[in-house]
Amino acid sequence: MSRSRTASSQIVAICMATMWLIISVLGGVLYRSVIAQHVPGYPNSGQTRFYLVVPVVMTILSWVLVLFSKRLTTFVVVLCAGIQLLALLGWLFFGGGGV
Repeated sequence: MSRSRTASSQIVAICMATMWLIISVLGGVLYRSVIAQHVPGYPNSGQTRFYLVVPVVMTILSWVLVLFSKRLTTFVVVLCAGIQLLALLGWLFFGGGGV
């Protein structure tokens, strides 16, 4: 595999990992702000999973993909990034409340 193809697959993996990392940090900030309001029943377990667990798991999986991107083919890295992008869009649509 050529050096430029490996670098490009790493860039794709790093971009997805960075997006999920930003969402994880924002989810943590928002979660802590809900806790600080002391509203009974909030945050519930569904919100915990959706705003904290899912982004953190996706961030970890993304960084694992970054670590193994040199060993994987470009097709596999781009396919995984595409699946993560679809998950990201679904997460944003559901988390944003939809229309």
